[in-house]
Amino acid sequence: MKLSYLESFYLVTKLGSITKAADQLNVSKSVVSRYIKQLESQCAAQLLLRTTRSITPTEAGQALYIKCQAIFSLTQEAEQDIRDITQQNHGRLRFSCTVSLGEVLAEQVLPVFCQSMPEVKLKLNLSNDKADIVNGEQDIALRADDSLDDNLVAKYLGRLKDVIVASPVLVTSLVRSHGELTQPNQLAEMPCLINSHQQHFNQWQFSHSEKPEVSVDVSGDRAGAIASNSYFAMRQLALNHMGIARMPYYLVADDIKAGALVLLLADYSISTHSLYIVHARHNRLPNKLRVFKQLLVDWRAAHPELFE
Repeated sequence: MKLSYLESFYLVTKLGSITKAADQLNVSKSVVSRYIKQLESQCAAQLLLRTTRSITPTEAGQALYIKCQAIFSLTQEAEQDIRDITQQNHGRLRFSCTVSLGEVLAEQVLPVFCQSMPEVKLKLNLSNDKADIVNGEQDIALRADDSLDDNLVAKYLGRLKDVIVASPVLVTSLVRSHGELTQPNQLAEMPCLINSHQQHFNQWQFSHSEKPEVSVDVSGDRAGAIASNSYFAMRQLALNHMGIARMPYYLVADDIKAGALVLLLADYSISTHSLYIVHARHNRLPNKLRVFKQLLVDWRAAHPELFE
């Protein structure tokens, strides 16, 4: 049975009028009459008794009308549920980003969202591996990557700023043993912390407004070298004088201000990566997703110092 046939029959029975049913469905009376005839043909039964004054259901029609009431009640509930999910502040929101950035956002962004939408269940997936958004594993994510799926909506936030840092104690020791650090190439002979999660992050690309670009590989097989897949571990190692670290500025900005870490080669820029907000395509963006996305945009606008 076609839903359009059932809907026509249901409204004619409910309203007792083909004209009123046609008006509500925004179709002609002849269309409604034809749909009911086709439904009666499919059912092999007369469903309505028509007189010049009234339309009433037969016994078979009454049985079908009761079923139609249940069907269209469920469709109305489904429509309301969808409105609640897309337009109201209910349900679930799944957010994915890297571990280090997620820790920062957990302090600066997520509390604001939770306070503004207390009925939304926020599920965080903090991982350095990409979560699948296209297939529905996540609702929204931050991606520090220029290679994005064409099926996703991507909002460019900018290029995250990386810096080279070390503790004052280590810097003093290195100046004594290697001289003052003024050129990127000097890093090849110094104790640099190695990123074991992404090997290409150990190829440090430096640019300068008045000098040629320089690439320094810090992943060499050096006695006493330390490798880590965690920016938080690398930060702690740097704070404890264990090596020179390439770090996202958002993780060490406070340490630099406090004097716990020293910014090295500050007149050089380091190649880094773009940051995007990504989510699946929607005909109508759910309100909770729209609000969360805007909070991420606002966070970026409030912290220009974290970007190049």
